[in-house]
Amino acid sequence: LYAFQMHTEPGNTKVLPGPLAYQAAGLAPETADVVVVRSATLFRAGWEEISRAALTLDLPGASTPRLDRLTFARAPRPLYPVDRA
Repeated sequence: LYAFQMHTEPGNTKVLPGPLAYQAAGLAPETADVVVVRSATLFRAGWEEISRAALTLDLPGASTPRLDRLTFARAPRPLYPVDRA
């Protein structure tokens, strides 16, 4: 669960991201042993204050979070974080 949208009112289009999504569903993610979030990088901002660690997985799909595995043929160099000093 990464985002939660409540439809208690017909015009409500608010989407709650990160921990707020769990809290809106009546859950307390800060008390969980493990929370699974499907997000490449945006999750870090929302979860930073209550998480002890983050494990990034490189699963099959449209892209990879491992930028060092991609070919950047036309990107100006150096390119952070690919070309770390």
